[in-house]
Amino acid sequence: MLIKTLFYERYSPEVRSGAAMRCNQYLEEVIVEMGHDLLTISPDRISSKSQMFIPWDCLQFNKSFNSHFSDISIYCDRGIESSPPSRESSKVNILLLHGLYYNFNLINNLDCLDIILTTSLYWAEVIQLLLGGNIVSNSSQLRELYASKIGTKQPIIYPLTPPIQVATYDSESNTNFLSKYNLDDLQQEVIFAHSIQPQKASIPAFVGIVAFLVSSFKQRKQLFKVFVSKSNAADIQHELMHLTNSSWFNNFSNISACDIQTSIIFTDRLPQTDLHQLFSLSRFGICYNEVPESFGMYILESILSGCPIFSNGAGNMRHSLPSFHGHYINEPYGLYNYNHDDLASLCKQILCKLDDPMLKHEIHQGRSYIVSKYNIREYKKGFRDVLKAVAIWPVEIKKIYEPKRLTSDNQDIYKLSPLVRSLCSQHNYVFADHQNYQLTDMDFKLLTLIGDSSSSLTEMNYYANIKSLLDKGLICRKCR
Repeated sequence: MLIKTLFYERYSPEVRSGAAMRCNQYLEEVIVEMGHDLLTISPDRISSKSQMFIPWDCLQFNKSFNSHFSDISIYCDRGIESSPPSRESSKVNILLLHGLYYNFNLINNLDCLDIILTTSLYWAEVIQLLLGGNIVSNSSQLRELYASKIGTKQPIIYPLTPPIQVATYDSESNTNFLSKYNLDDLQQEVIFAHSIQPQKASIPAFVGIVAFLVSSFKQRKQLFKVFVSKSNAADIQHELMHLTNSSWFNNFSNISACDIQTSIIFTDRLPQTDLHQLFSLSRFGICYNEVPESFGMYILESILSGCPIFSNGAGNMRHSLPSFHGHYINEPYGLYNYNHDDLASLCKQILCKLDDPMLKHEIHQGRSYIVSKYNIREYKKGFRDVLKAVAIWPVEIKKIYEPKRLTSDNQDIYKLSPLVRSLCSQHNYVFADHQNYQLTDMDFKLLTLIGDSSSSLTEMNYYANIKSLLDKGLICRKCR
């Protein structure tokens, strides 16, 4: 078979060593290993004049790409913009979806995608919620459904879990790493932490947590330092100024906003080796994100380096590891509005876990789980299953597959949306990956009912509440 790949990450200098590029590279290795012909295509750098006024380069590239008819074309979420898939260009079109930030409207309007590869089951469920399609979870389901869907416009969604890169760092160079930030000659005992994902953190949650940690470690006569992405610096400074003006720090007896400022170490984007070295130096990581993760490689790489993570479980983070494997999820109601009681409770739980003699064992369990499940071998095996499924092109369409959404009694079955993280019954509050909500009593009661078990709800009394929850993205219909 001739297989074309169009990956943005291959020719984008800013992500040349990123996880997306590595995943794309592994797919191309599988194609070659299986003996298929691989045609890698990348557009030239397009001048701004050509792009804005007469997009000649784009037109020429699109013609060139489509002139090479192939059995399979594979696109990433950003590469697809350069030459959208068509039946005239390829028999089978596969989309490797790292995220939906780029080209969502384009992807949403494509009607010739056969398979969408996602980075997790959570991400597959979100894609199904947003784009439609049918999720399969193993190779036999993939082959069966693919053979039955030819001629339909519903894509198959197949989770393909990416591998975690084994940590690489030189422990002997720890001093050199710390000296970059003038931390190599501190006399006081220092506790290091990390929270450096750029433009993803909830700044109120981060600042509140750090304030209580600084205060708590100071009571223990320990100095607390946390590494943070420089891209968050302005927002953090603005938040500290606001808290100072509102006298929020008056409730502390031993710290001020200045102590928080001196505890935060801002970093540029770190290369992978430095990132792993930071993980190995840190006692723990803080990952209270506003932006949900489609996979959550950051927390797994940290745990793989022996560093536990405390987070709100945004996105797939809450699904990637079993409990007590180095990742600890807690999201109190008052976390995002500087509630002292909730922040103090969360901080106490973090410190208790750090003092827990079982922590090392739990991290060891997490590392073993990550190595066994998130590795190149399993990733490549999953993609080989995809290629084997589409290699046999049926001569005749066996049947038209349409998901059965209605039963004979015409009742819809609802379930919690994959975006819902947790519920706070005391305040009728819902933590969700896309937006948090405070619901009416009736809406919250109905959401709780649906969350307990899939429920048949067709009574007219519930109609407005069901529509309200559907519109908010808190429930979705369950295909049967």
